[in-house]
Amino acid sequence: MVDLLTLLVAIASASPVPAASSAPVPALHEIMRVRSSALCAEFASHANGAIDATTSNDSTLLTLVDSLGRTKMDDSRLAWNNELLKLERMSDEITRQWKTGEREVAQVRALAVKSTDPQEKLELTASANALGGALWRQRRIARDLDGFIAFMETDQMMTNTTAEGKANQMVFGVADPVHDPSFGDSVNIHNPGMSRGYEAPDTMPFPGDPNNPKASAQAMAAAKDFRRRMGPIGEDEIQAAVHVERASEGC
Repeated sequence: MVDLLTLLVAIASASPVPAASSAPVPALHEIMRVRSSALCAEFASHANGAIDATTSNDSTLLTLVDSLGRTKMDDSRLAWNNELLKLERMSDEITRQWKTGEREVAQVRALAVKSTDPQEKLELTASANALGGALWRQRRIARDLDGFIAFMETDQMMTNTTAEGKANQMVFGVADPVHDPSFGDSVNIHNPGMSRGYEAPDTMPFPGDPNNPKASAQAMAAAKDFRRRMGPIGEDEIQAAVHVERASEGC
């Protein structure tokens, strides 16, 4: 049986899982390099690569949740912008590790196809499924983080700020040329028989306004959602730890 070298932090530290019994919870960690067979060596290499990617994302997710929960996006526009840039970098890193891990998982699946031992084939497939599941859940969080960032940026673009109003006043003579009926032709171009109706401009404060901390509240809601979703990732990783160890027993 291959000895296991604990090089990475157990997933339990990222997402506590209640212990159902006194038995220790399996930890996802790397396998030592082995030379007993070509298949065993390949499995160790590719499983370690997938495990590295998964646990790296665990670390990034912990940082992400902590950052969202402590955000100061509404302190100023500069703080709002800097926070979004930081979130974008974390999303990119999770996605990069997901792609790397998926390539390694695909190689483990290929080994399962080549294996002639039924039990070994079963454990290799189960290892790939569990690792792939954890990686995909991590990727989904990154994808939803991208959506959160896009929402924040769209909210900014749709908000008519004081600075924009002053600029419009200089160029067009009115603060809001889109909605102000005194600007341009008042005829409704879609229905010439009717005058253009006046719509009140969007007066929502710009994200990053300390008088209306909506961005921080939304960030904290995202943190709560992402933290909840780390639980199933931990369950996948525990299953991966079990099957990876079983798959390595014959090496």
